[in-house]
Amino acid sequence: MITNFSFSETECNLMVLNFASNLISHISNQELMVEFALETIADFSKAERTALFSYNDKTDMFNLEGVFNEGRFLRQPASLSLKGCCLEELFEGTSCIKSERYQSSCQAVFRPIWGECPGNCFLMPVVSTKNRCMGVVIFYLGIDREMPFENMQYLRQFVTVLAIAMENSRLFDLAVLDGLTKLFARRY
Repeated sequence: MITNFSFSETECNLMVLNFASNLISHISNQELMVEFALETIADFSKAERTALFSYNDKTDMFNLEGVFNEGRFLRQPASLSLKGCCLEELFEGTSCIKSERYQSSCQAVFRPIWGECPGNCFLMPVVSTKNRCMGVVIFYLGIDREMPFENMQYLRQFVTVLAIAMENSRLFDLAVLDGLTKLFARRY
């Protein structure tokens, strides 16, 4: 007997999020992973624009990995110093899992991404294992728009998967592919 299955919007969102999480965790190519992640984040947040900065703890710099704007993925070079930037406040302390709204001191962050920010931007830290900062996702929601609580929870889960995938892709960058065995070997 065939039964018609009916899924609620929440169940559909969870299935899509599960699929996206599984897919992104198996991608070792950082550029492809960032493109797919930003598109997924833009879909779930319903943000007009999203951007991902990765954090390099050796140089204390944020590097712009990509921007998803008006349905297109754009890669444009930009980097920011953590010192003296509003992102420093976001990542200070022992726990960097809080999300914050745009502050006027963040104008330097938004300028390389999409020019002057008219407001209603949201910052979400990308935090991996052992509370390691991997970067920050920035959403421009549009004027007079709020992100629903449920969507925020989906995004927190997905961004956590993204952080672990980014950490894994960094490990792949430290490895080389052995031409004979086709196995990854650690670089020394």
